[in-house]
Amino acid sequence: MNIQITPTTWKHGKEWAYTVTYDEALTELFDHTVPLHEELGIPGHVEVVVGQMGQVRQIGNSSYNGYHHMGADRLRELIDMGWGVGNHSWSHGIVEENLDLEIRQAKQVLEEAIGQRVTVYTAPGSNANITPAITAALQESGYLCALSVTDDINRPDADLWFLNRASNLHQAWTPLFSAFDPHHRLMQAQRESGWVIDYCHCPAPSIPHESKDLYIDEHRARLHAVVESGGDEVWIATAEEILDYIVCRRHLQIEPAASGQESYRLRLRDLPVPVASRQVTVDIEVAPNLRRNPYIMLNGQPQPGLLVTGSALRATLDLSQPVTLSVGGSSQ
Repeated sequence: MNIQITPTTWKHGKEWAYTVTYDEALTELFDHTVPLHEELGIPGHVEVVVGQMGQVRQIGNSSYNGYHHMGADRLRELIDMGWGVGNHSWSHGIVEENLDLEIRQAKQVLEEAIGQRVTVYTAPGSNANITPAITAALQESGYLCALSVTDDINRPDADLWFLNRASNLHQAWTPLFSAFDPHHRLMQAQRESGWVIDYCHCPAPSIPHESKDLYIDEHRARLHAVVESGGDEVWIATAEEILDYIVCRRHLQIEPAASGQESYRLRLRDLPVPVASRQVTVDIEVAPNLRRNPYIMLNGQPQPGLLVTGSALRATLDLSQPVTLSVGGSSQ
């Protein structure tokens, strides 16, 4: 065998991944946080309490009561900036009490409001809102993941129905009170090829709850730490983009093609319908006699090969339809 094909852990061969989420999808994000994202050129991700879209927040004894939930226009504005949008339930209450409303109907209403798919569910309140019954309802309704309230990175083999989020907060809560650290979990993610999903609400010069949020100067330091420590190795993207890639990577099937030459058939087997971006980055180990002037053949059409190591070519393939791949080149 002259070639060996392996999917990379993260798209484009990046070493680790990062997403920042903002629970509640508050309009006040446009005051300080959205401009910071635009300045740095990175996307964010908002978690919408669907039953309060476009309303003044009034949920129990929430610290954010009196703030404003984004309506459809503001959410679409964020989407145009490259942001992602997820469902944070209909009521921010006990989800199991009405799975149809909190999961299925909330998804349908939110999708109609923003004009695109919703595949991310973020548990409101606590991990009590991720149960087997809720997970089953999410899967039946076309979601791809559930975000928890557990502080850790997500490793390449993570359970998509209980994804961890790092506490990006001024003062993390009981029982172990921990102060803000702009590098929290970043080195760990780099070392373990992980995915950091940050948790916060609405960073600003003044915040109502130091255990649920951080000050805007701290948040600036956090995002700068991601960009500076990650460099070219970090993939900063929305949860939807990263989820699509993980699911595609896990469903990638590589098998020898029927033709006599050494070629391979790549396809996404039994891929869930909600996956939109069906691209996978692969590294292709090639024999020494092909490394001088390598090229990749996709369905019989040549394209240049990028030699990323002494023996490996890298390519990001659109696998919306199966492709046949082979490698050519010479030592001349």
